[in-house]
Amino acid sequence: MDFPEGRGSVWFQVQDGAIPPALRDLLDTLIPGQRVLSWWNSARGRDPRNTFAVLAMGRDSANGLLGLDEDGDALLTWRTRWQARLHRSQLRVSTVLRRQLGTRVRNPPNWSLLRRTITVHALGGVPEGPDHETGVVDAAGEVHGYPGLLVMDGSRLPAAAGVNPSATILAVAEQSVEAVIRRSGQPDWRAPEWEGVVAAAVPEDAPFAAMAARRAATAGDGVLFRERMRTPDDSVVLTLGAQVRSIDLFLADPAHPITITGTVDVQGVTSNAPAEGTLSLFPDGDRVAMAYALRFRDDADQPWELSGTKTIRSRVPTGLLHDLTTLDTLIRPVGGGPPESRHVLSIELPDLARLGASLRGQGFTRARRVRALARFAGFFARSAMSTPATPPPTKRRQRVDATRG
Repeated sequence: MDFPEGRGSVWFQVQDGAIPPALRDLLDTLIPGQRVLSWWNSARGRDPRNTFAVLAMGRDSANGLLGLDEDGDALLTWRTRWQARLHRSQLRVSTVLRRQLGTRVRNPPNWSLLRRTITVHALGGVPEGPDHETGVVDAAGEVHGYPGLLVMDGSRLPAAAGVNPSATILAVAEQSVEAVIRRSGQPDWRAPEWEGVVAAAVPEDAPFAAMAARRAATAGDGVLFRERMRTPDDSVVLTLGAQVRSIDLFLADPAHPITITGTVDVQGVTSNAPAEGTLSLFPDGDRVAMAYALRFRDDADQPWELSGTKTIRSRVPTGLLHDLTTLDTLIRPVGGGPPESRHVLSIELPDLARLGASLRGQGFTRARRVRALARFAGFFARSAMSTPATPPPTKRRQRVDATRG
């Protein structure tokens, strides 16, 4: 998972875990109080078979100090405060899981009481460098100043891999073995198994690619709202939901497109037909304020299209409100031709209030949702005030000649 957090982002894996029954029985036998706990859970109707662990494995980097205490034992001082964004994001995911699964989530005591994470895969501690002043080992894993002493375990990895590091550690060890053999007088040596090696699919590649695509498509977070427009006699009714997936992409695109879906009611054509299309909101270089383009099918399953525009003709507040809530539409079969009809739809005051109440920011955190909504509202207000007003069309006078008899 790759989530925005603050002004940056964090990513981590969420995995399900469980305690094998044999291990659980062993723990019940060895740990004092486990039987009492099991009895207590049973009395409260909790079935251990319906309990599983959720593991949030973050890609945190080493940031601590490893030294020796006065007794010569290793002493590790680990700095975790700088990783608060990662921890906050992981806690938010647990809240989402709780809502989705309809259950309770309990944090282990080491976190709920002590705010200490669990290090399942200890990595790092033996940095690599060209000499003893910059690292402990060289590129082959041989300790500087101690020929023949090699380090081939997870301490060679400079940071967390973000995934189970077993395969990475094995690859580092194989590289060291190959380097040692080549240094011993066989510079061209290569493991004979290499001829049969076939690259295997990496399970994490697909989710990583999906999250990267999702992040690009939702840059800056998004906005949702709903609107309803209709003619005075309800012969045409539009009920639409609008979504801006990425406020960054929305603002950067000159057309400022918004995805819209919903239903269309056109008297004599269709009733409650699913519709989808786009809304171009204050497109750059255009005198229209909004341009709608929708596709739907009539009751005979034939494709139709609805196009419409909202145009600003007045700067007076009441006139501006009228213009932004009035849609001139053309409804016709796809490809043109009869029958086609023109209608003027409007958003009535109750529907306008519902539209405002439906505005929602879309993001992983409340702050990001508020920021996305504020950016969208700011763009709307600036554009509404700066889009040139279009004078209403003038009616041409027709000259009528009367012939006297």
